[in-house]
Amino acid sequence: MKKTKRKPIAIFISVGIVITILFTVVVLGRCGNNNGFERGFEFGRWCGPVHVAIRSESDIFHTDNFELELFFGWESDVDNIHFEYRDRISFSGVALFFSTSWREYQGSQFDDYRNIEGLSFIRKIASEDAISGKFNVLRDRRFRIGLCGNADRKVFSHSEKIVVPSSYFAPASGHLVFYALRIMRDIEEEIYFSDHVASTRLTTKHIGVNQIQLG
Repeated sequence: MKKTKRKPIAIFISVGIVITILFTVVVLGRCGNNNGFERGFEFGRWCGPVHVAIRSESDIFHTDNFELELFFGWESDVDNIHFEYRDRISFSGVALFFSTSWREYQGSQFDDYRNIEGLSFIRKIASEDAISGKFNVLRDRRFRIGLCGNADRKVFSHSEKIVVPSSYFAPASGHLVFYALRIMRDIEEEIYFSDHVASTRLTTKHIGVNQIQLG
Protein backbone atom coordinates (compact mmCIF):
# COMPACT_ATOMS: atom_id res chain seq x y z
CA MET A 1 0.00 0.00 0.00
CA LYS A 2 1.44 3.34 -1.08
CA LYS A 3 2.00 5.86 1.69
CA THR A 4 0.97 9.43 1.07
CA LYS A 5 3.16 12.26 2.26
CA ARG A 6 1.60 15.19 4.00
CA LYS A 7 2.38 18.41 2.23
CA PRO A 8 4.36 20.99 4.23
CA ILE A 9 1.59 23.58 3.79
CA ALA A 10 -0.98 21.19 5.30
CA ILE A 11 1.29 20.58 8.29
CA PHE A 12 1.80 24.33 8.69
CA ILE A 13 -1.95 24.97 8.65
CA SER A 14 -2.58 22.20 11.21
CA VAL A 15 0.06 23.55 13.57
CA GLY A 16 -1.36 27.07 13.15
CA ILE A 17 -4.86 25.90 14.07
CA VAL A 18 -3.58 24.11 17.19
CA ILE A 19 -1.62 27.20 18.30
CA THR A 20 -4.65 29.42 17.74
CA ILE A 21 -6.87 27.13 19.82
CA LEU A 22 -4.35 26.96 22.65
CA PHE A 23 -3.88 30.74 22.58
CA THR A 24 -7.64 31.30 22.77
CA VAL A 25 -8.05 28.88 25.66
CA VAL A 26 -5.21 30.44 27.65
CA VAL A 27 -6.34 34.02 27.03
CA LEU A 28 -9.92 33.26 28.01
CA GLY A 29 -8.72 31.44 31.09
CA ARG A 30 -6.35 34.20 32.18
CA CYS A 31 -8.07 37.40 31.02
CA GLY A 32 -11.74 36.78 31.67
CA ASN A 33 -14.38 34.40 32.96
CA ASN A 34 -17.48 33.98 30.85
CA ASN A 35 -19.33 37.31 30.99
CA GLY A 36 -17.61 38.59 34.11
CA PHE A 37 -15.89 41.95 34.05
CA GLU A 38 -13.01 43.58 35.89
CA ARG A 39 -10.83 46.61 35.37
CA GLY A 40 -7.89 48.14 37.23
CA PHE A 41 -6.21 45.06 38.75
CA GLU A 42 -2.89 45.36 36.93
CA PHE A 43 -0.11 47.73 37.96
CA GLY A 44 0.67 50.16 35.18
CA ARG A 45 4.07 51.58 34.43
CA TRP A 46 3.27 54.77 36.33
CA CYS A 47 1.31 53.95 39.48
CA GLY A 48 1.01 56.11 42.55
CA PRO A 49 0.35 54.78 46.05
CA VAL A 50 -3.46 55.00 45.69
CA HIS A 51 -5.39 52.39 43.68
CA VAL A 52 -8.97 51.73 42.59
CA ALA A 53 -10.51 48.85 40.60
CA ILE A 54 -13.93 47.41 39.81
CA ARG A 55 -15.33 43.91 39.31
CA SER A 56 -18.72 42.40 38.51
CA GLU A 57 -20.09 38.93 37.85
CA SER A 58 -21.54 40.04 34.52
CA ASP A 59 -20.71 42.65 31.91
CA ILE A 60 -24.41 43.24 31.15
CA PHE A 61 -26.70 45.17 33.49
CA HIS A 62 -30.16 46.63 33.75
CA THR A 63 -29.85 50.36 34.34
CA ASP A 64 -32.16 50.15 37.36
CA ASN A 65 -29.95 47.52 39.01
CA PHE A 66 -26.39 48.55 38.25
CA GLU A 67 -24.24 47.20 41.09
CA LEU A 68 -20.46 46.85 41.04
CA GLU A 69 -17.84 45.78 43.53
CA LEU A 70 -15.45 48.67 44.11
CA PHE A 71 -11.91 47.86 45.30
CA PHE A 72 -9.70 50.60 46.70
CA GLY A 73 -6.62 51.02 48.84
CA TRP A 74 -2.97 51.99 48.88
CA GLU A 75 0.48 50.47 49.10
CA SER A 76 1.79 50.81 52.63
CA ASP A 77 5.42 50.63 51.48
CA VAL A 78 5.18 53.33 48.77
CA ASP A 79 5.21 57.02 49.67
CA ASN A 80 4.01 56.29 53.19
CA ILE A 81 0.47 57.63 53.34
CA HIS A 82 0.40 58.72 56.99
CA PHE A 83 3.11 61.31 56.57
CA GLU A 84 2.77 64.97 57.42
CA TYR A 85 5.20 67.25 55.63
CA ARG A 86 5.82 70.85 56.52
CA ASP A 87 3.96 72.28 59.47
CA ARG A 88 1.12 73.64 57.36
CA ILE A 89 0.12 70.48 55.41
CA SER A 90 -1.72 67.48 56.86
CA PHE A 91 -3.21 64.29 55.46
CA SER A 92 -7.03 64.40 55.62
CA GLY A 93 -8.01 61.05 54.09
CA VAL A 94 -8.96 59.38 50.81
CA ALA A 95 -12.17 60.36 48.99
CA LEU A 96 -14.01 58.12 46.50
CA PHE A 97 -16.05 59.39 43.54
CA PHE A 98 -17.56 58.35 40.26
CA SER A 99 -18.22 60.38 37.13
CA THR A 100 -19.33 60.10 33.51
CA SER A 101 -16.18 61.80 32.23
CA TRP A 102 -12.45 61.71 32.85
CA ARG A 103 -10.18 64.57 33.78
CA GLU A 104 -6.97 65.11 35.72
CA TYR A 105 -7.54 65.99 39.39
CA GLN A 106 -4.01 65.59 40.75
CA GLY A 107 -2.90 68.89 42.22
CA SER A 108 -6.43 70.33 42.12
CA GLN A 109 -7.58 72.54 45.00
CA PHE A 110 -11.01 72.45 46.64
CA ASP A 111 -12.88 74.45 49.23
CA ASP A 112 -15.10 71.41 49.82
CA TYR A 113 -13.85 68.07 48.44
CA ARG A 114 -17.32 66.55 48.87
CA ASN A 115 -18.69 68.91 46.22
CA ILE A 116 -16.28 68.82 43.30
CA GLU A 117 -17.81 69.82 39.98
CA GLY A 118 -18.24 66.82 37.70
CA LEU A 119 -17.74 64.24 40.46
CA SER A 120 -20.31 62.32 42.51
CA PHE A 121 -19.07 61.76 46.04
CA ILE A 122 -19.24 58.17 47.33
CA ARG A 123 -17.51 58.40 50.68
CA LYS A 124 -14.31 59.38 52.48
CA ILE A 125 -11.89 57.17 54.42
CA ALA A 126 -10.64 59.24 57.35
CA SER A 127 -6.90 59.57 57.90
CA GLU A 128 -6.91 57.44 61.06
CA ASP A 129 -8.62 54.59 59.19
CA ALA A 130 -6.42 55.01 56.14
CA ILE A 131 -3.26 54.28 58.13
CA SER A 132 -4.78 51.31 60.00
CA GLY A 133 -3.78 48.69 57.41
CA LYS A 134 -7.36 47.79 56.49
CA PHE A 135 -6.92 49.16 52.98
CA ASN A 136 -3.50 47.82 52.02
CA VAL A 137 -2.79 46.87 48.40
CA LEU A 138 -0.22 44.14 47.81
CA ARG A 139 1.64 43.01 44.67
CA ASP A 140 1.22 39.47 43.38
CA ARG A 141 4.21 38.92 41.10
CA ARG A 142 2.99 35.52 39.86
CA PHE A 143 1.08 37.41 37.16
CA ARG A 144 4.05 39.53 36.11
CA ILE A 145 4.61 37.69 32.82
CA GLY A 146 1.51 36.60 30.96
CA LEU A 147 -0.72 37.07 27.97
CA CYS A 148 -2.78 39.70 29.75
CA GLY A 149 0.14 42.08 30.12
CA ASN A 150 3.55 42.42 31.70
CA ALA A 151 2.43 43.73 35.08
CA ASP A 152 2.05 42.71 38.70
CA ARG A 153 -1.42 41.86 39.94
CA LYS A 154 -3.06 44.08 42.59
CA VAL A 155 -4.40 42.30 45.66
CA PHE A 156 -6.82 44.52 47.58
CA SER A 157 -7.62 44.08 51.27
CA HIS A 158 -10.96 45.85 51.01
CA SER A 159 -13.93 46.20 48.66
CA GLU A 160 -17.51 47.49 48.81
CA LYS A 161 -20.67 47.06 46.75
CA ILE A 162 -21.93 50.26 45.16
CA VAL A 163 -25.01 51.08 43.08
CA VAL A 164 -24.82 53.63 40.26
CA PRO A 165 -28.10 55.56 39.68
CA SER A 166 -29.76 55.02 36.29
CA SER A 167 -29.68 58.77 35.63
CA TYR A 168 -25.93 58.54 35.01
CA PHE A 169 -26.25 56.49 31.85
CA ALA A 170 -26.35 58.38 28.56
CA PRO A 171 -28.94 57.45 25.90
CA ALA A 172 -26.13 56.05 23.72
CA SER A 173 -22.60 54.95 24.59
CA GLY A 174 -20.80 56.71 27.40
CA HIS A 175 -18.17 56.40 30.10
CA LEU A 176 -18.09 55.68 33.80
CA VAL A 177 -14.99 56.59 35.79
CA PHE A 178 -14.19 55.72 39.41
CA TYR A 179 -11.74 57.93 41.30
CA ALA A 180 -9.79 57.72 44.55
CA LEU A 181 -8.25 61.05 45.60
CA ARG A 182 -5.77 61.38 48.41
CA ILE A 183 -6.89 64.57 50.14
CA MET A 184 -4.43 66.89 51.85
CA ARG A 185 -5.26 70.03 53.80
CA ASP A 186 -3.34 73.29 53.74
CA ILE A 187 -3.99 74.55 57.25
CA GLU A 188 -2.82 78.12 56.64
CA GLU A 189 -4.72 78.61 53.38
CA GLU A 190 -7.71 76.59 54.66
CA ILE A 191 -8.07 74.66 51.41
CA TYR A 192 -7.94 71.00 50.39
CA PHE A 193 -5.97 69.58 47.49
CA SER A 194 -5.28 66.16 45.99
CA ASP A 195 -1.65 65.07 45.72
CA HIS A 196 -2.32 61.53 44.41
CA VAL A 197 -5.20 60.32 42.22
CA ALA A 198 -6.17 56.86 40.97
CA SER A 199 -8.88 56.24 38.40
CA THR A 200 -10.46 53.33 36.54
CA ARG A 201 -12.43 54.06 33.39
CA LEU A 202 -14.93 51.87 31.55
CA THR A 203 -17.35 52.35 28.68
CA THR A 204 -21.10 51.78 28.82
CA LYS A 205 -23.03 50.76 25.71
CA HIS A 206 -26.80 50.40 25.42
CA ILE A 207 -27.69 47.03 23.91
CA GLY A 208 -31.43 46.97 24.60
CA VAL A 209 -34.23 48.61 26.54
CA ASN A 210 -32.66 49.74 29.83
CA GLN A 211 -29.73 47.36 29.29
CA ILE A 212 -26.08 48.32 29.11
CA GLN A 213 -22.86 46.43 28.48
CA LEU A 214 -19.52 47.30 30.04
CA GLY A 215 -16.39 47.58 27.98
